[in-house]
Amino acid sequence: SMWHFMKSWAECGRQVPISMPPLNKRTIFKISPSKERASRFLSEVPEVCHHDVDEEELQLKPQDLVQRLFHFSAEMLKKLKRIAAEEGKGDFTSYEVLCAHFWKRVTIARKLKKNASVHFGVLVNSRSRLKKPVPPAYFGNVIQFGQALTSAGKLEEETLATTASRIHEAVAACTEDALWDGMHWLELN
Repeated sequence: SMWHFMKSWAECGRQVPISMPPLNKRTIFKISPSKERASRFLSEVPEVCHHDVDEEELQLKPQDLVQRLFHFSAEMLKKLKRIAAEEGKGDFTSYEVLCAHFWKRVTIARKLKKNASVHFGVLVNSRSRLKKPVPPAYFGNVIQFGQALTSAGKLEEETLATTASRIHEAVAACTEDALWDGMHWLELN
């Protein structure tokens, strides 16, 4: 959707006709909300997400925020994929192994208690996951939030392949049914 917008904006700037006029038809996702489907969605949300956040947890001081830029060469990604393939069964994407590597390393760096809950969230493009495809010109996002959850101790000790599997499963759980359950929950809340 963003690239479609940028391309259309560039075409307007060049004063040429828009090659694919945006489709703003919001009835594509119109539903009659169902409490049953909404509760099914909520039952899939990890327990850790149900608690109220302590305001003090959100009060970060500027010195607490650290920014880093990382570059992974194609060779490094191949190496991570090879390590994951040797450790487990499954063919992982570069994205899955890179996310698994980061999740593990960030968790280790945070020096959390072994029983502390850690989760990894990933936004999943769901346009291609629907039985009835969303028109390419549809101007809007069709995304879901996948989430992997475990304890810091387990994450630190498990193999890269196991962590990559957790992320793969979180993405795979973003099905069409899950999307519609979430839509029902949003409509009712």
